[in-house]
Amino acid sequence: MNINHTYAVSPSIWRTLAACFYDTFLLFGLSCIVTMLALFLKTQLGPPIDKTDIALNAIEQKLLLACVFLTIYAFFVYFWVSHGKTLGMQTWKFIIVDHHGQSPSYKQASIRFFTAIIAYGCFGIGVLWQFIDPQQRTWQDIVSNTLLRLESETKASPIKKR
Repeated sequence: MNINHTYAVSPSIWRTLAACFYDTFLLFGLSCIVTMLALFLKTQLGPPIDKTDIALNAIEQKLLLACVFLTIYAFFVYFWVSHGKTLGMQTWKFIIVDHHGQSPSYKQASIRFFTAIIAYGCFGIGVLWQFIDPQQRTWQDIVSNTLLRLESETKASPIKKR
């Protein structure tokens, strides 16, 4: 798939934030499931404890946080690599492609994920960067060599999977 990236239209910041908001609801539910599974395993497989006291100690809290983080990472990377979009992005009709019009590789998706944490963590400066960049790219677009594009521009040729 060949997209002329100089003239291709990036989704608006409102559309991007709406997709993030949508994905946040999905990730909240997924995180609740991971937490419930961890608490179930603690009460069923751990040493005998009072079933009403299932508080986690400091190590268990850190392990649970790591599991939730890995679940969120797996969610984004899986959907970006296999479909070129998350469920929120599908709703708002935009995709992630590399500069060859293909879905991103695992490396690109991982770099995009960690750069997005920094971009949003710097009070959104990395996301607002699209207003400064002539190609309307955010930090995660620049660092991972990927692009957000409206899906209607790529309909003629479906996204290529790696």
